[in-house]
Amino acid sequence: MVVGGMTQYLTKVQGMPKEVEERLEKRIRHFLWAEKVKVTVNKETIYAPADDSGRNLLDIVARNEAITVTWLKSYLTFGKGRAMWAYVTDEIMSINAIGGDDNVDVILRANPYLQKWKPTRLDLSKDLQRMMKIGDKYDLRLDGLAISRKIQRDMPIWYHNKMNATRALFNLGSEVQCLRKKP
Repeated sequence: MVVGGMTQYLTKVQGMPKEVEERLEKRIRHFLWAEKVKVTVNKETIYAPADDSGRNLLDIVARNEAITVTWLKSYLTFGKGRAMWAYVTDEIMSINAIGGDDNVDVILRANPYLQKWKPTRLDLSKDLQRMMKIGDKYDLRLDGLAISRKIQRDMPIWYHNKMNATRALFNLGSEVQCLRKKP
């Protein structure tokens, strides 16, 4: 209760570095087993509900991962209710596109999950790296059986994630240049 109550709110707001997560797990383990070296009960049993003969102990790693999933959900919420930090994150990711990706105009980069460009992860903060890693872990991608016309129209047209055309098609020609400059 103490570990969950004192850490999870701050983790939701600020994130938790991996080193802190590991130290907390170690302290919980030492407290639970009175610093015994050999433990005969596996972690899954300890984390299991009391009804299943477990200790109902907070799985700090799983909880922190769930918090990161909620960040990702918030980041991918578009429209009027979108958080300000999500817009800032879009800009940070746009600036850090792989290799400065000259083939994708900075002005046209909107969101790496909606378009065919990716940020250089090493240049992102640890929290954003973790968020992108969780998206990879759960194979997050744009997909749907029947996407409404409104959603299709709201999608960025340039470098759309599902496009089959080459990037050169979106960079060459006076018509393309004109369309890119006019909303």
